[in-house]
Amino acid sequence: EGEEVLGQGGYGTVYAGIILPEKRPIAIKSVLLDNTKDITFLIKETEVLSKIFSPNIISFLGVSGHKNKYDKKHHYSI
Repeated sequence: EGEEVLGQGGYGTVYAGIILPEKRPIAIKSVLLDNTKDITFLIKETEVLSKIFSPNIISFLGVSGHKNKYDKKHHYSI
């Protein structure tokens, strides 16, 4: 309720969020992982995104999770 959905794909849903207190907009990709292959993909994707710094690619901020639900956070321009 009240969550702004930016998009949806095969691995999950992307929501709009804000980092406080700076009030910077971010995109939060919420993914459900139910097998080892998906978890391995998330780990590799996270490793690659954490090393990429380009004005053409949104900045990766981090990942957090519990059990099989993970949230990936990226900068987001409105």
